[in-house]
Amino acid sequence: MGLERKSIEKAEQYAESMNMSNSAIYDQLISEYGEKFTKEDAKRHR
Repeated sequence: MGLERKSIEKAEQYAESMNMSNSAIYDQLISEYGEKFTKEDAKRHR
């Protein structure tokens, strides 16, 4: 599974379980303290 697909799945988990905004999800996906996805992989969630 590609990293972009993994980032989509992770974003869906955050949206469903934590009621996070798209901006907050994006920040979590790219954070060095969070999921550490690249901006390219996480860009669909912004």
